[in-house]
Amino acid sequence: MREVFFETDNAILKFYYDDVLERLPYYESTLGAAEATTLCELLTGPDHSIKVPKQQYRFAYFALYLIEQGKGVEYTARLARDTMKQRI
Repeated sequence: MREVFFETDNAILKFYYDDVLERLPYYESTLGAAEATTLCELLTGPDHSIKVPKQQYRFAYFALYLIEQGKGVEYTARLARDTMKQRI
């Protein structure tokens, strides 16, 4: 299953691709069409694991929303980096 990752200074957040894609209209309506379009372009790539760049800082708000909905996992920074290296 495809996964989407977002790294912060303290953690890496992991989501399933389908959960992110399903809620993309919410992201677009609350955080802006331009950033949602960029995210959509990332999601349509062929990669199995997708890393959302830190430059998409508004994604952090969407990530928190997903976690609140029970649709994401947060790893501490050290564990997260080890996990990311194995997946990407």
